[in-house]
Amino acid sequence: MPRALPALLTLFTMFTFAPGCGDKDSADDTASAAEAVPDGTFTLDYVSAEGLTEADFAGLTITIDRASMSATLTPTAGDAVVLTLTEVPEEEWIKDCYTSNSHSVSEVFTVSPDPVVIGALSIPSPGLTTKCGGRVLLGSVVGGEVVDPTLGFTE
Repeated sequence: MPRALPALLTLFTMFTFAPGCGDKDSADDTASAAEAVPDGTFTLDYVSAEGLTEADFAGLTITIDRASMSATLTPTAGDAVVLTLTEVPEEEWIKDCYTSNSHSVSEVFTVSPDPVVIGALSIPSPGLTTKCGGRVLLGSVVGGEVVDPTLGFTE
């Protein structure tokens, strides 16, 4: 019996202090913070679209103006694309940044026109949101998630 005690204590410690990855479908998961879409000008640093890379959009910026509920995509060559932003109710914001017992929510705006077309890229069901760490995302929003195609922007 004395030999079993250290093994039991080890198992107890492992299960008590084991880190979790978080489960986005967990019912007891609670929101710990909300990330707002920021005002400002941001430069493209990420493309997730079949057959396209960051090089295809070099120099592309997005300027977000929350007061006027608009955003402007400005390529290095060609015409700027003006987007109209529409608020999405907070209960429909995107859950993100999961930990073992919490998550944050990211503000979402629907975007028009639909689709957003910039160069060779067409983004249907477009939405504007943020990602953990503050990256601004313009992408298709389906079922409460940002899916491809997606453009990411940072300061």
